[in-house]
Amino acid sequence: MKLLIIVVTTFTSFFASAQLLPQLPQATYQSGRPNDKMVLPTGREEEFRAEAFTRAKVWSEPAPIGAVNLRVTQGSPNEFTNDSEITCKWVSNERYSGATPKFLCAIPNGEVIKVKYHREKKSTAEVGAEPMATRLLSALGFGTDSIFIVKTIRCFGCPKDPYSANTKFYSPIKQIKDDHCQFQLNNAPGCRYSKDHSKFLSFDKYTDFQYATIERRLPGKRMISPKKDGWGYTELANIDASRGGASKAELDAFRIVSVFLNHADNKDDNQMLTCTDSTIRDDGYCKNPVAFISDAGTTFGSSSRGMHKGFSKLDVVGWEEHSIWSETGACMLQMKGNMTESWKDIEVGEEGRKLAARLLSSLKPQQIRDLFEGARIHVSPFNGNVDVWIRVFNKRLAKISSRTCPVN
Repeated sequence: MKLLIIVVTTFTSFFASAQLLPQLPQATYQSGRPNDKMVLPTGREEEFRAEAFTRAKVWSEPAPIGAVNLRVTQGSPNEFTNDSEITCKWVSNERYSGATPKFLCAIPNGEVIKVKYHREKKSTAEVGAEPMATRLLSALGFGTDSIFIVKTIRCFGCPKDPYSANTKFYSPIKQIKDDHCQFQLNNAPGCRYSKDHSKFLSFDKYTDFQYATIERRLPGKRMISPKKDGWGYTELANIDASRGGASKAELDAFRIVSVFLNHADNKDDNQMLTCTDSTIRDDGYCKNPVAFISDAGTTFGSSSRGMHKGFSKLDVVGWEEHSIWSETGACMLQMKGNMTESWKDIEVGEEGRKLAARLLSSLKPQQIRDLFEGARIHVSPFNGNVDVWIRVFNKRLAKISSRTCPVN
């Protein structure tokens, strides 16, 4: 079973490769993303979610790894490409979470896309890190969302910084909302008192965002309960191979690759349980649950460098300094020291170590170079040295390949 299920949508090559348009095309634009939450029996949501989690898969044997093009995100023939120029309409009536600059935008085919972008004169590390992490995870056989880098997104209605504008409007502080209406929305009558401020936006004007990313979620229905959106790494111990869930070796390999990437922002919300059944049942039972990293933006960095809560992302010096193995045991993964308590140091077995080493060692030298160059980390605004990134990648891989762990 492949964890990544490719769905051919109605998204046509016209929208992926069309020239940027001077006016917003006539179309029916959606006002938000479709509800992709699985309906679970009322009052028993946590019970059904917890039961499905015991049977969750985290990995399946991928197609030949050495044949994967890591310069691009894999998908159907009509997916976005690195040269795509997208025209869309700002979707502003949904509050954005997190701290990374992002916004929602509706494209003419009816889809609403999530965009992460660079602010003016300030780069956004996740725009480079997340495509690399998800492309690598997918190639190795782990489930992921699909993250595409596109050349230009022309967003009609967007201010220069739509994330900040959205955050200000939804602020509980009245003065911030009033200032937002005055300066961003031209002090439109009634603006500061309206829950739907999108009616006051002008869609005659646009803002272009260069080399931004577009997210498509893993196809399926997210299994969410009132108490739990995602899951933490300590919960992986609840997965039971005897019930059809991932084996210990697969779980250990997943943990090792997570530490290899240094998936530092591993709070529960950044890992998801999704039901990938082709037909979703009405009774809440999921046959094929998949546990995966749903936000891999805080990767390729350190847990001790940077300004935000003690970690960094897309930081080659910090990534090299971050240990894979703890000093407390021969095969104790260094999982402490990150921004959340989602994971703790844990000992892994030899089968899992061998699996992780086999997967990562299957990459050819050109593929590793393609991984970094395809994410554009060697050009503006990152201006990184690809050769240094490759050296650190191979150094971290050697630390996994050279270790011998207990057989269990």
